[in-house]
Amino acid sequence: MKPWFVLATLAAISTFTACAVADNLTNQDLSDEVRLQGQIVCSIPEGGDEFCPAFAGPFDYLPNEEIQLFEPGTDQLSDVLYVQDHFLYFVSDVDGVIHDPGFFVVKKLDETGEFQEVGQYLLDTHTPPGPTFVLEVKSDLEQVPEPSTILLAGPALLYFARKSRLWRT
Repeated sequence: MKPWFVLATLAAISTFTACAVADNLTNQDLSDEVRLQGQIVCSIPEGGDEFCPAFAGPFDYLPNEEIQLFEPGTDQLSDVLYVQDHFLYFVSDVDGVIHDPGFFVVKKLDETGEFQEVGQYLLDTHTPPGPTFVLEVKSDLEQVPEPSTILLAGPALLYFARKSRLWRT
């Protein structure tokens, strides 16, 4: 087999692999968002400030408390939605480091990359309970290359490398 053909094939496979990985990364919305009653009240683009201070409130019936969001299947804290002095705050990690306010944790969830209803977990100190509201959080997931791309490219590269070595002898 001609060396230029092997190199061209490897270049094509590399290009398709890079395109598949880039497509996988750019098709997803890389931001954290919080919706209250269906309206976006906090939006943090990837690489942004990673903090939304006092974006809603006051909610006199909500004590200091927090909901923690983790990277799926890990114990790596990714985001925290919390109530402090009756106002809602949201903080996200920066390179795996997050400022956790340390309040009473009412719920720990794995982030899904989709909006998750979290208002139901906040403790309500009203008697009878105060007004209900829909509070949703969408947290971006850590991006990884598409597994099928890696599974296809690896064996193909090995095949062509082995094939070119056998044909040279």
